[in-house]
Amino acid sequence: MTKKLKLRELSLFSGVGGGLIGTSLFLDIKTIGMVEWDAYCQKILQQRQEDGLLDKCPIFGDIQEFNKQGYAKAYKGMVDIITGGPPCQPYSSAGLRKAEDDERDMWPATKETIRIIQPRFFIFENVPNLLSFPYIYSIFGDLSKLGYNIRWSTLSAKDVGALHKRNRLWIFGERNSNPDN
Repeated sequence: MTKKLKLRELSLFSGVGGGLIGTSLFLDIKTIGMVEWDAYCQKILQQRQEDGLLDKCPIFGDIQEFNKQGYAKAYKGMVDIITGGPPCQPYSSAGLRKAEDDERDMWPATKETIRIIQPRFFIFENVPNLLSFPYIYSIFGDLSKLGYNIRWSTLSAKDVGALHKRNRLWIFGERNSNPDN
């Protein structure tokens, strides 16, 4: 019997690992790296690794430094799927809604990570309000130029059995077999 290989995941904006635990419930994934800038969250991720709730793997800091220092390049060819939720404050209806003009907008760094690593798949989540900004067309265009077919959907936590609503935007991508780049 042939043993099935797990998808190798790089998690961006890992937080305290809730998304990682969630994806591991639905997908056959082995996390091989995490990128999270917040020191407290890094401690929680480390503890969850020690407790066996998350795969043991390196935890990197700021995504911009992850790219600049060559770590993303080192992961090229090793990652099947990138997952994450870039900071939502630039797009949130509760915030200033500055989108790409907000210093917390990490889409450019996220795009750079995808460009360098070229995973087969990605899954990103964010606030549905991102769809109300013309910036979403830039994001979708960037992904297309990087060679990805994308789909997106807005789902509520209630849609998957939770008692609360909490809508989220999900963007799924699969690399074209014949990308233009």
